[in-house]
Amino acid sequence: MNKVVNNMELGFEISEKKLEDIVCEHLNGYIKLDGLRDLCPGYLENHVYRQLDLGLYGRADIVNVQRGSLVTLPKITIIELKKGRVDQASLTQVMKYKAGLKLFIERFDGIIPFPTIETILIGGDISSNEDFQVAQTAIGGLSVYTYSIDNGGISFLDNCARSRYMSKTPEKISDILNFCGYETYGNEPCGADRCSV
Repeated sequence: MNKVVNNMELGFEISEKKLEDIVCEHLNGYIKLDGLRDLCPGYLENHVYRQLDLGLYGRADIVNVQRGSLVTLPKITIIELKKGRVDQASLTQVMKYKAGLKLFIERFDGIIPFPTIETILIGGDISSNEDFQVAQTAIGGLSVYTYSIDNGGISFLDNCARSRYMSKTPEKISDILNFCGYETYGNEPCGADRCSV
């Protein structure tokens, strides 16, 4: 049942609506997208909502809700899609959706387990603005992907800013880490080249 989307199905341009269709098919397990990680491992079932109305907080492109099990909490993933560039405005938009969902869920605090909420931005390009790049590293549970279309079809690339900004630790920060019991090797923290998603 898994198939790969190829260029014949896409053409050389893609609309935001078609991008949404493709990502939803990936989330539902109907197709496999190169470079876009599996969002549903270890969950009993998931449900994909499209254009979810969050009242004054806006309308989220895709919200993937995964029911937890005895050992996992429920997980909500908010996905914002951009045909063009992902930038500060996109980041603000997805953070607004996250804040709105958290407020709605807090009404049920104690009745249901509070879910993990992650956010994903997907666009054709990513802003090179340094403030935007640094902001990505400060927000937990955020992933940013770019997509490209070529003769092989559509593929996705995880643009983890954390690895770029954590690749070299300033000397004073190394001192603090060492004092706290974290080892640094050659002024680079262990695992600095890995991204936690």
